[in-house]
Amino acid sequence: MKPTGFWDFSLAYYGNPQVAVTCLELQDIYGVNVNLLLWSLWLESEHLLLTEERLKAAINVVSTWEQSYVWPLRQLRRSMKRDFAVSPGQVAEVREQIKQAEFLAEKQEQQWLQDLVSSWKPLSEPLQKNQNLGVYLLYLDLPLAVIERATSQCGLP
Repeated sequence: MKPTGFWDFSLAYYGNPQVAVTCLELQDIYGVNVNLLLWSLWLESEHLLLTEERLKAAINVVSTWEQSYVWPLRQLRRSMKRDFAVSPGQVAEVREQIKQAEFLAEKQEQQWLQDLVSSWKPLSEPLQKNQNLGVYLLYLDLPLAVIERATSQCGLP
């Protein structure tokens, strides 16, 4: 299997409408970091094992950035959409610029996550299907029904 960058993997994988809808629901309802969810799947595609210790390190790397920059940009963008549903040209343009800033902030977060694994050694055998995703979702202590739904709708085929 040819290695791919995390960002390219995410764009392709998130391009599936079912994955996108489920990820956004998990984000909005349960506070799931979609980048960490996608990262867990990308790791599996690269034969890299996610452990709770590695997950904690990743959360430590991205949590301040996520809370201080990504979430505020997302909230601002969503507030503008709600408050200016039929927005005049300039408001729509400002909202689009905020969306681009959010997109770039997410890309930076993904770069840090990819850099984090540069010294990890791939396993010689494939992981169990969606094993890494399970590590992340169990760590969040989500209800089992939510984990099962997320795995069936967002997990690797």
